[in-house]
Amino acid sequence: MSIDISTLTSIYESVRTLFSQIYDEQLPDYQVYAMEVPSGGQTEVHNWLGAIPSLKEWVGSRVIDKLSAFEYAIENRDWQETIAIDRNAIEDDRIGLYRPAIEMLARQARNHPSELALRLFDANPVGYDGQPLFSANHSEGQSGVQSNIITGAGTNLDQIIADLDAADARFASFRNDRGDPIMIGGRPLRVTHVMCPPALIGKFRTIQSAQTIANTNNRWYQNLEIIVNPYLTDQTDWIAMCLEHPVKPALVQIRRAARLQDFNSVVAETELFHNKRFLIGVDGRYAVAPAFWQTAIRVANA
Repeated sequence: MSIDISTLTSIYESVRTLFSQIYDEQLPDYQVYAMEVPSGGQTEVHNWLGAIPSLKEWVGSRVIDKLSAFEYAIENRDWQETIAIDRNAIEDDRIGLYRPAIEMLARQARNHPSELALRLFDANPVGYDGQPLFSANHSEGQSGVQSNIITGAGTNLDQIIADLDAADARFASFRNDRGDPIMIGGRPLRVTHVMCPPALIGKFRTIQSAQTIANTNNRWYQNLEIIVNPYLTDQTDWIAMCLEHPVKPALVQIRRAARLQDFNSVVAETELFHNKRFLIGVDGRYAVAPAFWQTAIRVANA
């Protein structure tokens, strides 16, 4: 096959079509455990974090609540991935060999923020209130000191169930910056999901699917969703989550989602001439950070 700019343009269009098809057919996994917010610049200040609005009786003048006393700045980062198609593969009409690589590139681009969010739950970075995501010293306004860490009873089924019950009670006890119980949609926070390391998948699947455990009715039967996080380094610790509301424990800030870059004929010809390759590049600008710590409780086993 002779190689000219029309050949390279045709190759790019084929790659773009395949990339877009794979990219668009799946939703990013992070939408389950993270909030997506748009970004219009390099850094965004999220002063709304930490405040969950609630209605109150209107007596006299309207009461205007300041959304938060915190100013939480999140800076976008640049991300990229590039693959090279060898000139000989183009010349020999062997582009089809690169199809799996292009499909994987599309899947990775779509879900890279999900990977960053999963890593966040292990790294435990500092959030909007100046405390790590999981901390025994959260405090804002009139809430008092609150902890979203529970000392686990162990990792057999009975112990995990006891810890699920304890996490459920802890969620219901959380208070907002006005000192009131956190109520969303007319009810307190509760355990809806667990995020666990690979070592605990079997235990949680049993709890999720067994009507009785040790001759006792299992109230978590079909009332629990499981998220497996391979980036959790401690194989005995896990995280209880409340993910049924718009507020979630992580935030994905998107300035520009990772997408295939437009075809550039000058770059294409230069790379082909000097380096004997045709480049396919993906890049984006986004960031991941802790959000509402009140929706995640770490169960820490010794």
